Amino acid sequence: MLRKTVLVRALSIAFSTAALTAAVVPAALAQSNAAGNIYGNVEAAAGSTVVLLNTDTGLKRTIVPDSTGRYFATALPPGHYKVELVRDGQVSKTVEVDVLVGQGVDASFANATPGVQAVQVTGRRNRIDVSSSNNGATFTAKELDRLPIAHTVAAIIQLAPNTTRADSRYAAGASFGGGGASENAYYINGFPVTNPLTQLGASELPFGAIAQAQVLTGGFGAEFGRSVGGVVNITTKSGTNAWEFGATASIEPDSLRSTYKNSMYAVTGAPENAATDGTLLRRNSENSKTERIYGAYIGGPIIQDKLFMFLAAEARSTDWSRVNGTRTSASNNTTGFVTNKDKIDRYFGKFDWNITDNHRLELSLIGDEGKTDRNLYGYDYSTSQRGAQTAQQHYKNNANFSPSVGAETQILRYMGNLTDNLTVTALYGESKTPSSSKYDPIGTAPADLYQVVANSNNRVPGLNYSSPQVLNGAIDAPEASNKVKSSRFDLEYKIGQHTLRGGFDNNKLSSENAGEIMGGGGQWSYSKTANPNALLNFGGGYRVSTASGGGYGTQGYYVRKQLFDTRTDAFSDQSAQYLEDRYQATKDLLVTVGLRNESFTNKNGDGQKFLEIKNQLSPRLAAAWDVNGDASLKVYGSAGRYAVQIPTH
Repeated sequence: MLRKTVLVRALSIAFSTAALTAAVVPAALAQSNAAGNIYGNVEAAAGSTVVLLNTDTGLKRTIVPDSTGRYFATALPPGHYKVELVRDGQVSKTVEVDVLVGQGVDASFANATPGVQAVQVTGRRNRIDVSSSNNGATFTAKELDRLPIAHTVAAIIQLAPNTTRADSRYAAGASFGGGGASENAYYINGFPVTNPLTQLGASELPFGAIAQAQVLTGGFGAEFGRSVGGVVNITTKSGTNAWEFGATASIEPDSLRSTYKNSMYAVTGAPENAATDGTLLRRNSENSKTERIYGAYIGGPIIQDKLFMFLAAEARSTDWSRVNGTRTSASNNTTGFVTNKDKIDRYFGKFDWNITDNHRLELSLIGDEGKTDRNLYGYDYSTSQRGAQTAQQHYKNNANFSPSVGAETQILRYMGNLTDNLTVTALYGESKTPSSSKYDPIGTAPADLYQVVANSNNRVPGLNYSSPQVLNGAIDAPEASNKVKSSRFDLEYKIGQHTLRGGFDNNKLSSENAGEIMGGGGQWSYSKTANPNALLNFGGGYRVSTASGGGYGTQGYYVRKQLFDTRTDAFSDQSAQYLEDRYQATKDLLVTVGLRNESFTNKNGDGQKFLEIKNQLSPRLAAAWDVNGDASLKVYGSAGRYAVQIPTH
């Protein structure tokens, strides 16, 4: 299938109980890529204004409620806000709320008596977000700090409903609602960080730089696309008006791990398995593993209320070793034992500039690099001894061997409230992932020594077929890189009971020198035919008998020289436009209608198009009903069409 679409329908019912927390509230639609919303109702709204103040950065917004008393503030940076109801220049009531990425939070004022000031900050029941119909969860840094999970994005994803780990043969990824690991989309501060080569996994941050992680498992609106599985949407921490810093360190030493258990052959009782039943299959008791994580951060104001900075760094290392082959593996004398040193170095820097109360600029700098140093040795099962070293292998940002797909990313994002009813956001970013694979045989074997494949029944008696070349099959290209350039523009306009949204994005993906080559440059494959005089078909109309070659060919022996090289450049252009109307049909019923149009183009190394899909129209329909009118019971559902693109691989 060159493209895959899926029709998704979901109907859910949510109840506000003591078990509900902010971590499991569904996410909202408006500005959900890197911001949140505050909405509510004001009784006797005439002459009233609502002032929203970010208590960390001093960012202030003023909203005038409509004639019905309803107000809706969008494109708010996540954080803690003090919401004030102002009448005749006096604050009559105050509510404090936390804005989550892609989520609406209710800050309503009721029975506000003019001239009487009250502060409403006492605990209350968590209300359901009735402004959305998405499925998923949003987790804040405070919640992630309290949860006993591994400090990875993969671990956060598993907290959301309807998710599971991907097939273990993939180095990274997760399954959303039964989808494939390559059918998901990942964003950091609105920028797509999905691996452009295979779409498996994504670039990550130092874990301590994550402010909020939104995991959408279905029902998301027209703003998001290129996913038939789920969306992982991460926003980062920013500096505040208070300087803060911290550090963390953790170690999981091998000395405190229990001994790995050996793998044994099953006891089958079958006569043909008598020699192996119940015997050792793989010796795991000599395996070891030690993990270390070090991190630090600092953040604060460069200019009070105006310019902020936040810097974070993280270093992870895993040292492990293991017996690489089973007891009967033919390669034990060259690759029977392996030691690995995996390293991940990550950094993050963010600078936030409140140009005015209505205009904000963000610059994000992200670094993620994974490296692996691998050493191969011979191994003797009879003596349990590691033999001589046979090879060294070094990888950087390699999807098959390195612990991270990595990238160097720069993102510039603007948010502007042009009027009370008109909001725009614009983003441009670039990322580059340089990867490398290097193989160093130990001893006299040259790096370009061909592999040898010779089964025992295909060998001439008395000849030596052994080779010091430890590489097997195809290997990744020695040097390669992937690049992403992404631009995005979103606009939102409120008119009456309608909130109209629209926008477009454009992604250009490129992979340079991507592909594989035969390890050692090529392979000698030895074979034998029962009839030396028979004509063998070697393809391309070339037919010849082995006997005609003389020598051992007269006995049916022959060899093939095999070359393999798929290295090339590859390109993928992606564009999308969307329109959406969030219609407050009644006080308690919100209907969202949207349409997304996507186009995909893939090009080969000569820049020629070999796949072009235009005008993939994806309608989206959603509704959310606040049954009791107090955000205690919600019925919601969605229907939509979703498409996934072809990566550059």
